[in-house]
Amino acid sequence: MRLVGLVRRYKIELLALVLLPVIPAVFNYYLNPAQVPWDPLTLKDGEMSLRGWVTMQEVSLLVDARAPEVYAEGHIPGAINVYNEDFDAQIGNFLEHWAPGLKVVVYCDSRLCGASEEIAERLRGDFEMSEVFVLKGGWEAWQEAKQALREKVEAVAKGTSKGEDGKQ
Repeated sequence: MRLVGLVRRYKIELLALVLLPVIPAVFNYYLNPAQVPWDPLTLKDGEMSLRGWVTMQEVSLLVDARAPEVYAEGHIPGAINVYNEDFDAQIGNFLEHWAPGLKVVVYCDSRLCGASEEIAERLRGDFEMSEVFVLKGGWEAWQEAKQALREKVEAVAKGTSKGEDGKQ
């Protein structure tokens, strides 16, 4: 009898230990719902996917919101660098390339980087630009897409270099 009571007590304690962290996690989620991108495929207002940008019919102005030294190491072709800390110095170059009606797409390092959102907000607020979007996934998504495309091209090249019987 005493053993049954002891086992029951341990089960309750184990259940409490497992469920205890859930309470603050749920509370945190309701306080900060947008802090963690639970579903990286879901676009929020003002965001654009890489596929959406690539297939967009209209011409757009691409803005890299990363630090100038990171931009110099590599960026999406055609992107203009506008870094938040150098915003006032770099905005002139941006405005030389921008025209009314031109969509602006801002990116930074990854899904978790907030620099692109900061630049997008400044462009929307300070310059009243309504067609400003954040590229979901940023540079990281661009690099992943480039790698996937490279692998696809290599696979196709290997497949086309073989005869119908699979031999060279």
